[in-house]
Amino acid sequence: MLVFELMRLTMKIRKRRVILGVVVLAVLSAGGWYWYHTSTDEYKARKLVKELRECYVIEDSGSMKEWLIDLGLITEKELRDSDEIEEDIISLGKEAVPALIEALKDKVGEMRCEAIELLRKIGPDARDAIPALIRTLEDQGEDGNVRCSAAEALGSIGPKSGEVISALIKILADQDEAVRSSARYALRNIGQPAVPDLLDALKDKDVYLRIRAVGALHGIAPAIAAEKGLPVLVLELTNQDSSVRREAVDTLSICGKDAVPHVIGVLKDEDSAVRAGAAVALARIDPKVAAREAIPNLIEALEHEDSKIRRNAAFALGHLGSSAKEAVPALIKVMEDEDEDVRTSAIHALTSIDPAAKETIPTFIRALKDSDPMVRILAVRALGRAGKSSGQAVDALIATLEDIDLQSDAAKALRNIGPEAKKAIPALIEALEDKDGFEDEDSDFRHLVAVALGEIAPSVAIKKAVPVLIKDLKDEDVCVRLGAAEALAEIAPVTTAEKTVPILIQGLKEEDSWVRSGVVYALGKIGPAAKDAVPALTEALKDKNEDEGMPQAAAEALGNIGPAAKEAVPALIRALKDEDLRFNAVEALGKIGPEAKEAIPALIKVLEDENSYVRHTAAVALGQIAHSVAIEKALPVLIKDLRDEDAYVRLGAAEALVEIAPSTAVEKTVPILIRGLKEEYFGDRLDAVKALGKIGPAAKDAIPALRKALKDKDEDVRKAAAEALKKIEAE
Repeated sequence: MLVFELMRLTMKIRKRRVILGVVVLAVLSAGGWYWYHTSTDEYKARKLVKELRECYVIEDSGSMKEWLIDLGLITEKELRDSDEIEEDIISLGKEAVPALIEALKDKVGEMRCEAIELLRKIGPDARDAIPALIRTLEDQGEDGNVRCSAAEALGSIGPKSGEVISALIKILADQDEAVRSSARYALRNIGQPAVPDLLDALKDKDVYLRIRAVGALHGIAPAIAAEKGLPVLVLELTNQDSSVRREAVDTLSICGKDAVPHVIGVLKDEDSAVRAGAAVALARIDPKVAAREAIPNLIEALEHEDSKIRRNAAFALGHLGSSAKEAVPALIKVMEDEDEDVRTSAIHALTSIDPAAKETIPTFIRALKDSDPMVRILAVRALGRAGKSSGQAVDALIATLEDIDLQSDAAKALRNIGPEAKKAIPALIEALEDKDGFEDEDSDFRHLVAVALGEIAPSVAIKKAVPVLIKDLKDEDVCVRLGAAEALAEIAPVTTAEKTVPILIQGLKEEDSWVRSGVVYALGKIGPAAKDAVPALTEALKDKNEDEGMPQAAAEALGNIGPAAKEAVPALIRALKDEDLRFNAVEALGKIGPEAKEAIPALIKVLEDENSYVRHTAAVALGQIAHSVAIEKALPVLIKDLRDEDAYVRLGAAEALVEIAPSTAVEKTVPILIRGLKEEYFGDRLDAVKALGKIGPAAKDAIPALRKALKDKDEDVRKAAAEALKKIEAE
């Protein structure tokens, strides 16, 4: 019996132990589950996403934030910035993806957008989100902004995924233009892997998908798009549906000049919107042909009922520039359009065609009171571009000096008008001294006003502006000091050099490349009086790694300082070996003149340069340093270039010969310069006119051509032609 009792007791104890063990195991398991789910990155991600959502809700309502703080429910420290939370989520990488996929179902559209953006920033590690993002992209009931974000994210997350490429191409036929645009951007981001599928899409049953696939392909492989897309688009130009024809002709502009004959044919389409699209496409492909064929269509399109067509027509006319002068009356009428985007395109066009046109200036003045701020800004800038022709706008520009959005551009416009704007002097002085009525206290505006006074009335500027600028030279803010120094360099470069040059030299040590560029420009403007800056400017020739444009600007400034920059000659000689800097160094050595005589051997070598412009500049530089050497070494090179097949090389050689020996090579240079008056680029025509003027009476054979140049479409060419004729007809 005792044995059986002992056995029963033992089993009872064991049973209790088992139960206890199970309980302990359960407790430990629960604790482990809790520990795992509260310490893993996935849990952290869910918590962070929840915090981000709460942050958005509170940030969207500033009053709620203040209310919660007042109640003591949160503190400023507890309420983290959304950017900080987003950085924490991104740092979790792949572990954050499940929580972000879950957030795609959030009721708040902004939160869904943010979840997609975070997935995009996580990048390829977020590939598990691809199916959810595709569902979001294809959901026609989803918010357009969310779908756009999904398209862009797919382009970053799954660039090699076939399902991503297929989904994005399918969206090219979507009704929402913004979503289609995002899909195109995503496909361009994917690049070459998308090309085969896009080529297949050119054969799709959906006509819109075929057309839009050409546009998407152009973003990746323009040459392939032009070759393979042209037949697809041309075929649809005869489609019975006018909207298809319109989209086809819009897309044809990417196919280049091969599309021109087809686009010209569409200018006679029965549908006005299609005709307008053809005219705009032609302006993009070939402005010359458009000027000849499409201007009447573009003028007609300015009255179309669709504001987008009116806007595009105005933009295209602006693209044609001075060739579209006949459209000016129609564009002036469009400045009364109810759509601000149309008015913006119209004022752009009027400025591009001829900002100084007599009938255009009153339109710009009226536009200063436009309801749209961008139109007002463009109007002020247009008046500034018109320069002296804007004299009648002075009163209106004075009024805009009180408008914080327009005052800087107004000061620039008044500066460009010059002495004709003398009526503005009291208002500019008032702005300079920051009296009542001028809200802007920004130093940049003061400096612009000072420079404007310098152009309008130099004596007034010296008396009123210089003391203000000298005061700004002592300001605590380095940008204020440098701005004042640059303004003084414009107004009184020599008389204030003693005070401005040391500050500008210090400015060359600033980290901001934009500041350094402004400093170099100002030192070059001061010229010889900035000789103390030569060592610093010589050092700036090495500034290429930080700012590619700095060495060129420094070389130009050294050239403007002239003979006083002779200690920079060795550095400039070394710069002749730098392909990017060679031209600027050659020009600078020429301006330094005889003091740069040690550069003669190096410049003689440059006469063999492959670049004709560099060769010709070296020839001119040798003429400035040692005329006899130039005659001996450079003259044969230039005479050889006069026989070059390239008209640009011949013209450059002729201009250089005029600089070195204007009377020696008249017989050979004048005919080439006369031909130069017919060049398409106005700068080439201008250079040819000036060169003929330097030759003087010996260029009498050019008189008929110069008289024709008096009617040139460019104002500078017309003025230069008049001056050249005076010199040639002087005897």
